Amino acid sequence: MQFSKIERKRFLPIVFIQIIIYLLIRLSLIMLFRNNLGELLEFHLYEHVSAYIQNPISSIVLFCTIVVIISISIFALDNKASFIRNSLIAIGCPTLCLYFFFGVPFEIRIFLETYPSIYLTICLAAIFFYNRFANVKRIKIAG
Repeated sequence: MQFSKIERKRFLPIVFIQIIIYLLIRLSLIMLFRNNLGELLEFHLYEHVSAYIQNPISSIVLFCTIVVIISISIFALDNKASFIRNSLIAIGCPTLCLYFFFGVPFEIRIFLETYPSIYLTICLAAIFFYNRFANVKRIKIAG
């Protein structure tokens, strides 16, 4: 990963501080909205299964899109794009899992944090594909 060059004595405190910051924000939001209706987490896996059974064409499009994005990030990018691949794995995989358990079916708004990684992955894959198969003649500019 990108943090492999950071020594362990420095890396672990950074991770610990990030966890503390997340817990402070999460607990303050829980305390702020404690009198409102609703649960801390709403489990929506059953709604996903029901929605996918009722809308098979939309489900196939959604799942094919997810498979294409994952396969592009795994197979089409080379080592030059490892940062983008790692960001897609680090952000996209947990978000995808959380989407199926706690998200609302067919609401892709949950992937907003993943959109930049997805966009860059697809753009780089298109550039690599074009460079691989294009016969571009380089013209020397006299100067």
